[in-house]
Amino acid sequence: MIRLSAGWRERLACPSCRSPLESPAEVESVPCGRCGASYGAVDGIVNFGVRDEFYEAHGFVSTGRNFGNSIRDHFGLYFARHQHLYEIARIVPAGAAVIEIGCGGGSKFLGSRFDMLGVEVSARSSQRAASAYASVIQATAERLPVRDGVADAIVSSCVLEHFADDVIESSMGEMARVLKPGGVMVHFLDLDNDGPFYRWAKRQPWHHAVFVTQKGHFGLRPLTTWRQLLNGHGFRPLRERMFNKSWLQDLTIWAALDDPLVHGTPRTLGRAALALIKHTGVASDIVINLVHNTVESWLPERWAAKAILVVEKVH
Repeated sequence: MIRLSAGWRERLACPSCRSPLESPAEVESVPCGRCGASYGAVDGIVNFGVRDEFYEAHGFVSTGRNFGNSIRDHFGLYFARHQHLYEIARIVPAGAAVIEIGCGGGSKFLGSRFDMLGVEVSARSSQRAASAYASVIQATAERLPVRDGVADAIVSSCVLEHFADDVIESSMGEMARVLKPGGVMVHFLDLDNDGPFYRWAKRQPWHHAVFVTQKGHFGLRPLTTWRQLLNGHGFRPLRERMFNKSWLQDLTIWAALDDPLVHGTPRTLGRAALALIKHTGVASDIVINLVHNTVESWLPERWAAKAILVVEKVH
């Protein structure tokens, strides 16, 4: 059975000719009646001609938890993924047609609230996302198999900084094409920055291997560049939130220093960060987030290593 909701079956288009696609739930492939292209499915996930060995090995499979209406759940939602899920929930109405670019394993919370379409290049990740989303496809942001102007919102989490310059330009164009006028995007981004931690890290011989190559961060850009890209493709800012400006980076950043290329005190700090993650879980994330929300508001935005950008399509 094709893993597509009724709504997303109607919104699909051939990425080659952009003709509407017919995809009955019971078939094992999706044909294009106009250009003759056919897109096969494996375990219900339609593959629009993509394969990526890096993300097959490094793709995320976690679906996260859902959040109810209790005080505890509201508290958890606020701090989950650095408030990314909270920002999505506050601006996108329940039931909206939402595309997640690079969905990884998906999000149980997003899947319970919206008509989600997970777009992923990794077969392993997309199969996991199918447990959280009714609609999942293997496709790229450069060639979204979606009709013009049908999505209410587009979201992504630590994905767009993996796109090289030519890829991000075409992907921005595609996102602008499929989004409705007045539709919103909420992107969580790693940034190129001039903060104290990264000024130090960039002077180390292992920096590029640990923080760029191994993470696939070949499209790290400063905040000013992201603003220019979004503006150039017809988006206006609604809200920005910047964090990780100080030495107090996320523990996952420090944990990356537990790498064979890193030696001495930095490697020791990396091991300590991994131990803290293991023994404190979300508690350490909450503490760090609280610091980000208070102390870091006084620090320069060019120091921010991460940001959540909320934008609206103007035309």
